[in-house]
Amino acid sequence: MSSTIESTSSPSTTSETFIQSAEDKSIAEFMIKQATLEQQRLKQNGVDVKLLKVKNVAIIRDETPTTTPNTQQQPSQNKNKNKKKPTRNVINRVEVNTDLDFDIFPQILLSAPVKCIPKPSLNYVNVILIGHGDLTDPAYLCPYTYPADDKENKLQHWAFINNSLKRTDLDIDAFQDV
Repeated sequence: MSSTIESTSSPSTTSETFIQSAEDKSIAEFMIKQATLEQQRLKQNGVDVKLLKVKNVAIIRDETPTTTPNTQQQPSQNKNKNKKKPTRNVINRVEVNTDLDFDIFPQILLSAPVKCIPKPSLNYVNVILIGHGDLTDPAYLCPYTYPADDKENKLQHWAFINNSLKRTDLDIDAFQDV
């Protein structure tokens, strides 16, 4: 199994001081503005949404060999059919400035992607995390950017990391337009 991690050049959206280029600062401001607009829109519709601050994002490309035997053939015909073919999972890794345990979120919602104005090679989405609780529990909104030209990244696999460095892997099983 091999994995590679790629930075998506997305700056931190926290107020902490990091060395950032002018472009990084404008991307961070764009992300915060988009997330705040979505938070206000949802609040106007009666949804309590807390805004999460992103510390870092990256894309992990995990190549895991899988074997798919062809059992319909005779063993002598089958020996070259069991070769391992790599399956590539693209994982959207997000470090968040929070003590939340992301295990409490069974559902992820994504907005439609929009171009990141300061850097058109990136797309922006709102990631909304919904917990196990009742409808009075808040949802959490996380801003996220990723390379617009990445055809392998279907935004299905996510790894959220909190301040305690606890990683929670979440998957989106199906996409629906609402």
